Amino acid sequence: MFSQDRACLKIHSHHLHAPLRGRFGPNSLNVARYAALIWAKSTTKWDAQLTESNFQTHPRPEGADRMRKFYEVVEANPVIAAVKDEEGLEMCCSMEEMKVIFVLFGDICSIPGIVKRIKDAGKTALVHIDLITGLSAKEAAVDYIKSSTSADGILSTKPLMIQRAKELSMYTVLRFFVIDSMAIKSIEILDRQRGGKPDFIEVMPGVMPKVISRICRSSRIPVIAGGLIADKEDVMGALEAGAMAVSSTDQSVWEL
Repeated sequence: MFSQDRACLKIHSHHLHAPLRGRFGPNSLNVARYAALIWAKSTTKWDAQLTESNFQTHPRPEGADRMRKFYEVVEANPVIAAVKDEEGLEMCCSMEEMKVIFVLFGDICSIPGIVKRIKDAGKTALVHIDLITGLSAKEAAVDYIKSSTSADGILSTKPLMIQRAKELSMYTVLRFFVIDSMAIKSIEILDRQRGGKPDFIEVMPGVMPKVISRICRSSRIPVIAGGLIADKEDVMGALEAGAMAVSSTDQSVWEL
């Protein structure tokens, strides 16, 4: 449907955990740039996070393997669809190369069905629990998502929600709105915590390469850049700054 612009770049290396799929077309100069970025990224950060954080909440080998696969999927498919309505849901579920979906809409009645459609399409589903109408701001909301849906994980701005999700062996993304230096300090403090760390932090807005670079240098928690990502330049800027992936509600970005 989207021809060569959707072609996959597959790079096999013992330095990386999985084949990598670039999303910028086989004849684009950006393919080479993207490949160079991935080759330059060390897996040390991800391995450190697995050892220091995930092994604490997933002590069994199968839990660690599951988390490693999640990192691999995100790194290999660096554009994440953040879905805010039915139209976007239908579109991203039909896109073979879209592997991870953030759900930003729904209520307690509709969210089980929304997640089921994503899972039936063979994709990883994370629910932004703060945005689901009818759910409380208490940890019991995480229990509801775990028991009543087939979601793989959650996003939240609330550390207590993240902690509960990790206790339930769910994938976790902690969102930060980086509006001042105090937000950056909070991320640095989070990195020094023992236990309870999210699997990813999502830095918003995601169009601040210098800020993203600083966060990536100071934190061992992998970064997703989200918010205001609108074109290929924004995607490349975030990846060059050190983000593992970007998330976007802009459907044109999904098609890059």
